[in-house]
Amino acid sequence: MRTKLVSILLVTLVVLSGCSALTDATESAEETPTATSGDSAAPLSTTVTFPNGGVTEEVAVVTVAVRNGDDGGADYDATLTADGETVASRSVTLAGGDSATLSLSHTFEEPGEYELSVANETTTITVYETFTEFTDASMAAVDTVRINETTRFDATLTTGGRTVDATSTDEATIRKNFDAETLYRNGTSTYSAAGTTETERVREWVVNGTRYSETVAEDGSTTYSREPADEFEDDDEDGAIGLLPYLRFEHTDEEYVIVIEADNDTDATELWTSLGDGDESLPASSVTRLYTEIRYDRQTGRITEQVFRVSGEGGEQFDSFDATFRQEYVTYGEPVSIEVPRTVRDEATRADDDAGGFLALSGRS
Repeated sequence: MRTKLVSILLVTLVVLSGCSALTDATESAEETPTATSGDSAAPLSTTVTFPNGGVTEEVAVVTVAVRNGDDGGADYDATLTADGETVASRSVTLAGGDSATLSLSHTFEEPGEYELSVANETTTITVYETFTEFTDASMAAVDTVRINETTRFDATLTTGGRTVDATSTDEATIRKNFDAETLYRNGTSTYSAAGTTETERVREWVVNGTRYSETVAEDGSTTYSREPADEFEDDDEDGAIGLLPYLRFEHTDEEYVIVIEADNDTDATELWTSLGDGDESLPASSVTRLYTEIRYDRQTGRITEQVFRVSGEGGEQFDSFDATFRQEYVTYGEPVSIEVPRTVRDEATRADDDAGGFLALSGRS
């Protein structure tokens, strides 16, 4: 189940890059260029933050943080130029010791490279024809990322003639190294059903195409397993094409937002089918709604959050089902060195390919 949820998000990115194979879909840009001018002892000091790039007919923003280090008041004028032409200006009056941040914005009509200058600082940015070109280019440089992941499943299960409300929650931190194709995940899962709650801690390592897992139950017992991992495999282009009829954009002043949604039984079944064959526990005919959302920062082109929701009913092991899967991207470019502990390698046995997760709750009741 987890693999399918993740694949939907990754396949979405393939659609946006022209249905070509997208490498390192969750990579990010280099750090936003930052320059400081002025002396701390001088009356005014400034720090300039330029965007990593721009998109035609979309606003690009340059910020200037200015501080008055003197006791008396001071005026400050910020003028932004693009290839030597003034495109924006802002002014501020600061009392002694005060600071302010000025935003200077400009909309580029044509793609290409532009030299931006403000507060005696200069940089060159590339303006792209579409936001997908910008985000793809921005994410191509960084090889590591840290992610906070939250997953929640709520289901009404029918088993043995009884109806049981079941919930599964999962909180985890993930560190991925795309160059080395390694991953480390440290999470805690809580399962509740029929008045019983169980909590377990799960650590996972992906190394050399194998996923190693260590699960520690509430009673302290530990189990180990290993199985093939598809974390870094290329995405399914055919599945990406199936997403196109359900794609829309909801950009804001701060973010580029893409949404894929199927909000009725027929569309949800078709969309789920295009992404794979499903499984016995959650066949395509049981899915009633699908929703996925990916948010990018407009300044950096980085992914900031991915959300996936799925609802279903009439499955083999449940009457109804709702799930939300959320990933928040915390840090890009953080050093990541991942090695599987010797105990896990030595003790791991081949994992069974079962339903797992929230569906296993039907057996817990």
